[in-house]
Amino acid sequence: MIHTISRKLKYPKLFLLVLIYTLTIILSYGSNIFLCLRNLLTPLGAIGIFLSGFFYAYSFTAGPATAILLTLAKQQNIITAVLVGGLGALSGDIIIYLFVKHSFIVEIERLKNEQIIVLIGKTLRAVFGPLYECVLPITAGFLIASPLPTEIGIALITSMKKMSVKKFIFIVYILHTAGIFFILLIGKSL
Repeated sequence: MIHTISRKLKYPKLFLLVLIYTLTIILSYGSNIFLCLRNLLTPLGAIGIFLSGFFYAYSFTAGPATAILLTLAKQQNIITAVLVGGLGALSGDIIIYLFVKHSFIVEIERLKNEQIIVLIGKTLRAVFGPLYECVLPITAGFLIASPLPTEIGIALITSMKKMSVKKFIFIVYILHTAGIFFILLIGKSL
């Protein structure tokens, strides 16, 4: 039965991913899971910051991870916290990158040819003109640096042909470090 359903879906892996995120959000809404997570990570110091950075990389835990980072900002050296939190976020993104690169790349390539995606691309080309080539990396960078859905930013970067693994690691680390730096600055000032 599952095999027949997956054959009828045009993008079964992407559908499954969206379903998992939706169920996670629904199941965690109103629960004390994130409060327990904060209480667990706060006393761990650098390990807590690393784990908070790791959770910052995933859209359904980015909000609580941001709140934890805001809480930890007053207790930690900001430079150490930024570097360690950035490493945690990079670790999470490497998992996403490998997952997307090896599991979703065929569907992402097929999705690029869908009429709506082609129309969006043409519209963006018309709006941004010669700056169009910068739109994708800037959008991906913003999504990765902010507590917004990093997975989309990683998928955008993964779809870029000239993105080596070394370049990916460097760019993602810098972006997450910058995002966590601003969160910790806000946390220090609160």
